[in-house]
Order: sequence, then structure tokens, then C-alpha cells
Amino acid sequence: MKRKSDNILIIIITVVCCVFFVFGLLYRMNTSDLGALGVFESLAAIFIGFLATIIVHECGHLVFGLLSGYGFCSFRVGNLMLYKSNGKYKFRRFKMVGTGGQCLLTPPEPKDGVYPIKLYMLGGVIFNLTLTALSTIFFLVCPDIPLLSITAFSTATLSLLIALTNGIPMVVSGIANDGLNARSMADDPMAVEALMTQLRINEAQTNGMSLAQMPKEWFELDRSADRTNPLLSSIKVFEVNRICAEGDPERAEREIELLLNGDWQILGVHRSLLILDLVTFKLINHGRNASINLYLTPELNAFTNSMKNYSSVIRTEYVAALIRNGDRSEAEKQRARFEKVAKNNPSTGALDDERRIMDMALAKYESIINGQ
Repeated sequence: MKRKSDNILIIIITVVCCVFFVFGLLYRMNTSDLGALGVFESLAAIFIGFLATIIVHECGHLVFGLLSGYGFCSFRVGNLMLYKSNGKYKFRRFKMVGTGGQCLLTPPEPKDGVYPIKLYMLGGVIFNLTLTALSTIFFLVCPDIPLLSITAFSTATLSLLIALTNGIPMVVSGIANDGLNARSMADDPMAVEALMTQLRINEAQTNGMSLAQMPKEWFELDRSADRTNPLLSSIKVFEVNRICAEGDPERAEREIELLLNGDWQILGVHRSLLILDLVTFKLINHGRNASINLYLTPELNAFTNSMKNYSSVIRTEYVAALIRNGDRSEAEKQRARFEKVAKNNPSTGALDDERRIMDMALAKYESIINGQ
């Protein structure tokens, strides 16, 4: 029900922004000649506006985060990423489906036990609203240059759209937006600590550390933790991911099933990835007779198609080709595809965890063909 209401809200926000844009065009048509603009110029204006909106949004997180004492970890717009690994700045082409960009920082030391959260979380929305206001003013005072005028208004409209869909608490494409994360941390110190832990995990994985090597206390939650809080449920997912990385496939299968069937409210993206993990470990544990058809739903198929270049998706396809289908040639193609995609993924620690799982699958396959 919550996901459906979020989708309806996104549609309403989009319609409102479209109406805002149409009224702007009608206003400009009455005050200036837009007939000189061709299709290419109009599309270019919209593209520039979209790109400016994404850049400004992520810069808002970056600027307010750095001012609040956070350290730099990664900054991505589209598929262009600058990140820091083991003290060195590096550049990659890396795309994450469902996000136009992302700015991840490293947490500061708390002051009197309190982390500075609000400006970092809502910096993107603040910058977008500022861009909307400035672009609208430019649109109103510069009617004599049609291309610049429409570019400014396209920017204003798209920036407003991004501000609203990020600032109003909701789940977008299976991911909690900035507003929802900010609300989740309001008056909940455990949720704040959960965000800091996620940032620490991201930094450690970027530096090449396996989840299994990270301090166990990072993944421990108090029994009183709010199981509906997306930040806290994400730590629970990481806890299970850590168990998967420890190399005990039977325990990994049990813990994934417990989490999926429990009362934690898990975000859609995390749930789909956990199902892929479960399919993987069922195949490793039970071979070709593993009962996995229950999990191979149209929804999971749509997810894997949209995330086809994601490391966990390719790993699952490798394991299925190897154990379920007994097709080592196809499995080797998937392994080669994994390594090709891995070259652009900055999370080297997570990639090594995936490789170890694929090695477990290969060992299972060889035991099957050897009759062991």
C-alpha cells in the first residue's frame, strides 16, 4: 500500500511540474517569439536543464556535507564518478540504476554525541530549490534570448521536480529518498548511527575491505530497534550480507530466509537482492535439485533485467548456469562479463566477496560432476 501511494504521489508531483512548465511556455509565447527554436534546440535546452539539476543536487550534498565536517568518498553524476580509495583519487564510469547521481561521504566525529545530519541529507534539496528560484528569475527577466530563456525554465521545472521527489519522504525506485532518510532519523539516535555505519561500510568496501573483515559491532542492532525504519532495516540487510561473505553457505541460506520471512520492512531493492542471494546459496547447498522456482517471479525477472550489469545479478546468473544448467561454457561467459563490469565498480571489497561466492559455486559444480 505504501509503495502504491508513493507512486501516486510521484505522478501527482510530475503532473504539477508539467503544468508549471506549460504555463511558463504559454507565458513566454505571449512575450517573445519561440518559433525560431527547432526541435534540436528545444531538446538541448531540456537536456542541459536536467544535467544542471543533477549536478546541483549532488553538489548540495557535497558542499553541506564538507561544511558539516564529513570527508570525501565519492561523487557521481550519471555514470561519471570521482572517488577516493586508500587515499588516492580515481575516476570511473559507473552507473547505478534508479539514481541520476550520488554523493557519498565519510562520517565525522560526533560533537557531544551528536552527528551533524540535516544539512548533509537535505543539501541537495536546498540547492535544487535555490536553482529553481534563480532559473525562474532569469527566465522572467531575459525574454529576448529564446534558447537561454527556455533552458532556464527547463532547469527551473526539472530542479523543482527533483527537489520535491527527494524532499517529500517516499520510496523512489525501491530506494528511500533524502526526505525519508531525514525523517527516519528524527528523534532516533539508532537510525542516525545506522546511516553513519552505512557510510563507514561504503568507505571500507571502496578501500578493498570484505564485509567479513569489518567490525562485528557495526552490524549489531538493539532489540528495541524500529523494524519499520528503512535505515535500520538496511543495517539488518548488511548483517546478513556479512554472513554471506563469511563463507558458510548453509548459515547464509538460513539467515536470508529468516530475514525475508520476518517482520523487518525491507526496501524493494534490498529484498530483490536478498532473493538473488538466497537463490545462489540454495544452488550451492542443494545443487541442481534446489527448490528455487518459487523465487523466480516476473517481479524478480523485471528487477534483474533493469539491473543486468549489477555484480550480484551477474554472480547469480553465473551460479545458475554452472549448477542449475550444468553449462560451464555459459558460466565462464558470465564470469568474464562480471570481470568486465567489475573494472568500473569502485567497491572492490564487495566484488571480492562476490568472487569468493562464485568460487564456492565452482567447487560445488566440480563435486557434482565428480560424483562426490
